[in-house]
Amino acid sequence: MNFFRLMVITFFAISMFGCAISSSKKGVPGVYSYKGDNNNGRITYKWPNGDVYEGGIKNNMMDGYGVMKYQDSSSYTGDFKAGKMCGKGTYKYSDGSKYIGEFANDMMNGKGKLTFANGDTYEGEFNNDQMNGAGVFTYKSGTVVKGTFKDGQFVGK
Repeated sequence: MNFFRLMVITFFAISMFGCAISSSKKGVPGVYSYKGDNNNGRITYKWPNGDVYEGGIKNNMMDGYGVMKYQDSSSYTGDFKAGKMCGKGTYKYSDGSKYIGEFANDMMNGKGKLTFANGDTYEGEFNNDQMNGAGVFTYKSGTVVKGTFKDGQFVGK
């Protein structure tokens, strides 16, 4: 998700009209189009590496509902605020894992459900991209562990 921060910086650097190819010293090369003025409205932006963002922009930053598709086949669909994943959303990882829930500051924060590629699931509280707080971990085999998690580890009931 660190690449996500680079995208935010890129939106600050973009200051062109309509549909264009950005290759200035300030901007990261890419192709984009937008509706509204070039700082607010809706935008579609494609980076040279294949990443694509389509959604709202406010003050030249991703804001509102949007979809970010990464070249590694992972994606985020949901709310953005001030250039970061914030609010409700779904993050699909390239390995097949999927998180549905709340985000803050580009990380899983709040309540959500993480389904791992191997079929295991965790439903409960997250903080800073880790299982933190009350939750239920269900193994693919059917074994269920309920209780408190801290920094991604079960710590007790």
